[in-house]
Amino acid sequence: MTAYEVAAHIRKSLAEIVELYDETLIPQRVTSGVRLPTEAVDGERMRFARRALKDPPMPVSAAVLDARRSCHGDLLHFARSVLMMCVDINGDPIVTQVNHESIPDLCAFLGTWAFALADVDPEEARLLERDMGRHASTLRATAYPPRQESMLLGPCPVTVADPEGNAVVCNHPVRAHAERPLVTCGACGTEDTVDWWMGQILGNHDAKPLVTADELISIIARLTNEVLTHAQIRQWAARNKIPRAGRDAKGRALYDHVVVLGIVRGKAA
Repeated sequence: MTAYEVAAHIRKSLAEIVELYDETLIPQRVTSGVRLPTEAVDGERMRFARRALKDPPMPVSAAVLDARRSCHGDLLHFARSVLMMCVDINGDPIVTQVNHESIPDLCAFLGTWAFALADVDPEEARLLERDMGRHASTLRATAYPPRQESMLLGPCPVTVADPEGNAVVCNHPVRAHAERPLVTCGACGTEDTVDWWMGQILGNHDAKPLVTADELISIIARLTNEVLTHAQIRQWAARNKIPRAGRDAKGRALYDHVVVLGIVRGKAA
């Protein structure tokens, strides 16, 4: 790889570290490993989906603290390497002041000097690239540990007959499973693809921009194969990344799925 490519990989991993470092302290979120066979990703590499369990928060484990400590230690090591090996545009020693306790500051510093390090010491830069990639992966797995193998799509909308022969909506929870290409309602037995189920459950989402968190998760999964978690949605709303748009008749918060879709696609890009 060229120095530009090495630097780009380093910056990508550093950006993930900044995003994930404090996410490891919120243990509710998990990943599912569900690969949804939707039309939105047909012919593309499908991402692992994410979802949340509604378990009570657990204390921060020693493994989480070790992952954070190891990442911080390596960031400090490579920051010192940059200070020793690189010079500024005038050939003078780097005089940038870095807050050694701040993960964002350390990552910003290394991102700024990634190309210079790759140019002056390719071997050290490759070590930086390797270690930052490893830490990004570890933090991601720590923040979103694998646990579930299915994803709730929503209530079954199929009309069935009740014991008295009246037409009623099934409403049984429908789940997609990683190992099954088709999704089956456990109550009425209706079976079809994930896309068909989401189309039936969500209807024309373009005509309904404001949706609940559950509907939002299903829409994003259908269009991108990326499954958000309730905790992510709450965090984004709390940080004003996405606006809450009032509440529905049941008091549930509403969100504009077009705004969230833009954020998810922007992160993927």
